[in-house]
Amino acid sequence: MVAAASLTDALGALEAPFEATHAGVDLQLAFAGSQAGATWIRQGLDAGAYASADASHVDALVSEGLLHDPRPFASNGLVVATPAGAPALTSLAELSTCDRIVLGTPEVPVGRYAEMFLDAATTELGADWRAAVDARVVSREGSVRLVRSKVVLGEADAAVVYASDLFGHDDLGRLAVPPALTPEVALHHGRIGGPDTRAEEWLSFVEGRVGHEVLARHGFGPAPGRP
Repeated sequence: MVAAASLTDALGALEAPFEATHAGVDLQLAFAGSQAGATWIRQGLDAGAYASADASHVDALVSEGLLHDPRPFASNGLVVATPAGAPALTSLAELSTCDRIVLGTPEVPVGRYAEMFLDAATTELGADWRAAVDARVVSREGSVRLVRSKVVLGEADAAVVYASDLFGHDDLGRLAVPPALTPEVALHHGRIGGPDTRAEEWLSFVEGRVGHEVLARHGFGPAPGRP
């Protein structure tokens, strides 16, 4: 199974309970940026299912006949993370004063979501604020885990990551992006290739009660339209 890097902890925590209820199954999970996972599939990776941090890569694979029965299974939010021990940001206006800002690349969902958030915030905070933020972006990383690592290592003063990526990192500062400025972050998954009973069982398990509870503990919200 191939999944977005933001799902590493949550889906990793589901591996053992899935195997415990499916005799003889040895689940193999691979995590990377959603765009990298899609590339692996195009290159012929032998995997049963794919989970993406957004719908665009899923839609592309469906149109190419490589992914089937896609559907949303969770949601996420955006936060601005700051290093341990650093003064916490109290408003988005203060983001423009951070010396080193790290974002995802435009090809990775968290980078695209960050740009959407910054575009929305610009209408409230002004073009000068946006210009100051852009001038302080020191790197753009190819997965959300790489973005987060810059903050964990103290190599960034602020970074835009998913709310779920701060699970287990209570030492990091966080400023939630207001709902009005947050694009819809819906995670989607589907089956790779033809009929695959095990792949469907995994997708259903992730969508079921145990999967829902584990995803919630790791900071994910329900799929759009699900209570």
